[in-house]
Amino acid sequence: MIQIYILGGHRTILHFDGDGFSNLREFLANTDPTNLEDKPPCWADYDLDDDVDRIDLAIFASEFVPRDCLGRNHCKCDLDFDDMVNELDVRFFSKDYGLFDCLRR
Repeated sequence: MIQIYILGGHRTILHFDGDGFSNLREFLANTDPTNLEDKPPCWADYDLDDDVDRIDLAIFASEFVPRDCLGRNHCKCDLDFDDMVNELDVRFFSKDYGLFDCLRR
């Protein structure tokens, strides 16, 4: 099954393996987007306690402005590495929220 997501009115992100993660997320995590068993790690476990919970949500909310993350303003919540915390990072965070026994990236 192929799912197509349109983000920002112009981006297309395909999803081939049905594991719930977009091909962009799998590419950025260096996992196989055609293998259901090869899932990306939890990116949003900011407090490193092996789950993504309300504490991680508070950390994410503190960085979501959206704002520029270049130079001294490095953002650990920039999950897609585009130098800003924006709507795509919200999408990635929402996929991780509620997960436990997280793999580390």
